[in-house]
Amino acid sequence: MAKLVSMIEISTKESDCDSADLTEQFVPVYTWSELAARLEVNHPVFYDEFIERVTQLDDQVLDTWRVLRAHFFNEADTLKQTPFSTVVNHQKYVELLATVQRHACPVSTGKGTFNFKYDAPVVLDTICARHREHFSDEISFRQFDSKNISSETPSEVFQYSGFLVSPIFTQFAHSCVPNSQVEVDTNCTLPKYGYVVLRAMDMGEELNMTTIPLSLNIFEREEAIMKKSGIICVCPRCSWERKEYHMVSYENMKQLARQAQEQGRHEEAEVLLHCMVLQDPTDADVLHSYGVVLLNRGQWKLAHEVFGYAFDIDSTHHWLAQQVMKDQLYRSCVRNIFQARIITFRAIASDEIYLTTSQSLCEFCLGWVAKAELASRAKGGWNQRRHKSVATTDLPIHEVPEILDEWNLAFEEIIGPFIQERFRGPAGRVSLHVHDAFVVKYDYSSGQRYLPVHTDQGQFSLTLALNDCGEYSGGGTVFPSNNNIVIRPKCGDFVVFRSSLPHGGLHITSGTRYIIVAFLYIVSRR
Repeated sequence: MAKLVSMIEISTKESDCDSADLTEQFVPVYTWSELAARLEVNHPVFYDEFIERVTQLDDQVLDTWRVLRAHFFNEADTLKQTPFSTVVNHQKYVELLATVQRHACPVSTGKGTFNFKYDAPVVLDTICARHREHFSDEISFRQFDSKNISSETPSEVFQYSGFLVSPIFTQFAHSCVPNSQVEVDTNCTLPKYGYVVLRAMDMGEELNMTTIPLSLNIFEREEAIMKKSGIICVCPRCSWERKEYHMVSYENMKQLARQAQEQGRHEEAEVLLHCMVLQDPTDADVLHSYGVVLLNRGQWKLAHEVFGYAFDIDSTHHWLAQQVMKDQLYRSCVRNIFQARIITFRAIASDEIYLTTSQSLCEFCLGWVAKAELASRAKGGWNQRRHKSVATTDLPIHEVPEILDEWNLAFEEIIGPFIQERFRGPAGRVSLHVHDAFVVKYDYSSGQRYLPVHTDQGQFSLTLALNDCGEYSGGGTVFPSNNNIVIRPKCGDFVVFRSSLPHGGLHITSGTRYIIVAFLYIVSRR
């Protein structure tokens, strides 16, 4: 409880108001005991029982206040501080409890705040002789847990997890589709908070946020909101999930679909976007989002058909134009059992991860590196904004004609046939397509050094080494769910795996590493 009061005192100092001003700005409507009693109610009760529980809690909080006051009186005598009673009395203490109960917002810097990187790969001495014999220098095993993650931020920057109390919270309405959220800045000894708008807002639109977990279903959210605020939420998400569709506008559905995509609820997003497409089949933004959701649902052929249909409607749409251009420029590979070349390989995990060992593409690789660097200088630098969730320093192959023609040849004759031969796929005549392909640059001296663990948007992913391992230290692709194996192909070799496997790019410790990454998918042909 002392920590709670200290946190409130900190907030008071930052907003230049005393405890009286703080509670006046919050305007508490219910006492803490009433709020706490309501939180304990899990079933209908008689009013007399509720009042009896409120009275019990009043007695408990009075006892707590007396113990707390005695403690601070002793501290004040010892440290010659201002008597605690001149700052907070019993009434203000109860009002502060009610304020925290209703308006405290959980905040944390534990996820996604710091710029994490992986340590240099460590080859364990416990690798058995069999692994050494078969995997040589291209594959290593390492301990891969939280101890192997370090931060580039200064060591004196701490992580925080707790509750934030601010008078401005009373200006935010509740919504399960919030348009704003709290963001914490930890670049100082005492963390500072701010408010971030999550989407474009209309003039005069009400600010709203949430203090309950949005992962809860409608029934759990209703119960949590009722206990916390004593209201029934009528936000667009709650209305949609109650099947009160007449209360959800077309714009509301856009917001719901965007939130569902961000939270990984792709099935719900697909239903929402499908309904919007039925209402307006000419909205290019909605059609693009619909195609992206279909990709996440594994419906690759349909997704690309949607992209093509949407591009015919609006050829000026940036992302649609980019995707249609890729579909037109990248060649596909049709399965042909007589076409596949003999390529030596190692099966790291059957039907999941394969590594080639014949360096069959080495003749192209060094030329591709030089052409990529030349193209990047002509474009003003490497691209770092194409991928939102896991950004890479890259150059799309379809934007470099000098690489594209040779890539298409290599894909048709070597890469595509190898993948179709190794992985189990649908029976019958199928074709392998490129969803995206790009040259990635890891530069220890002045660029990107690593890539966090993630999954890819494809059915199969490929990493082709463009330069030799001797030109850089560290690096490699790690697979945490497959015994933390680290794979470093030689120049001209590639590792191919199912895109759903979690993987990451290990931190390089010197030099420059170049690779080609490709996301691929299969289409059944009739």
